[in-house]
Amino acid sequence: QVRKVLQVFSQITGTTYLQWLVLIYRTLGESIPQMFLQWLILISFNVLRFVPRSPNKMSWGYGLSILLALVYTGAAEGPYKITPGSALLLTCNDTKIGVDAYVEWIKDGEDDNMLKADNKYELLADRYKLNIMDTGPDDAGFYECRNKSPQFTMQFSVFYFNLENMEPVMTVTENDVVELKCLANGKPIPTVQWLKDGKKLNDSKYEYKANENLISNAELSFKNATKKDGGNYTCQVFSDVEPDKHFSTSTYVCVCK
Repeated sequence: QVRKVLQVFSQITGTTYLQWLVLIYRTLGESIPQMFLQWLILISFNVLRFVPRSPNKMSWGYGLSILLALVYTGAAEGPYKITPGSALLLTCNDTKIGVDAYVEWIKDGEDDNMLKADNKYELLADRYKLNIMDTGPDDAGFYECRNKSPQFTMQFSVFYFNLENMEPVMTVTENDVVELKCLANGKPIPTVQWLKDGKKLNDSKYEYKANENLISNAELSFKNATKKDGGNYTCQVFSDVEPDKHFSTSTYVCVCK
């Protein structure tokens, strides 16, 4: 109901409901204890981001986690994109931290699992810098540097996204089963939609399932192919990190006798 009310106000005022949420959470942030806000960030990022959404719209879970991060820290650094195999350096550089501060680093709000120097992480410059080595998809998430006295927290949003190109042409025989795979992967989990000759697919003949990376609707199939099924099939992928953009890959399906 709250979401519907915000959408109505958005239509009247021309303000997006995400902008309304920014205002609401910034106001609440002045009165809600920081530990409670931190708990909400963790829950929204790890649970609510799986709530279904329509393409090209930020999921409520991930959007809420970003908004709460803005409230909780004043500003969220990033987002930083992971390039597999390379290193990623995060710097905790706020002047509020004193010279004698002891900076701690955590990932995704896991207080019981402080990041330590090992073959994955380097703690540099008196722990003010975290170097994530040999990065991969599992390194995506929210990183936090913090100090208890004086109390300070700074967050970094790190994401992973990849989309491999489909084969440019697929040739099948009439009455064959056609199977198309969109090799998308990402964290936060991206959303996929399919088009044929530039139009969204809405026929009940099409079946969808998740790919090996657990991306919903990333595999498209249909039975009893006919000449009419020939055409250009496009997989469009939308990432929560860049909701105003989309990425795509296409293949031309040729149905022969």
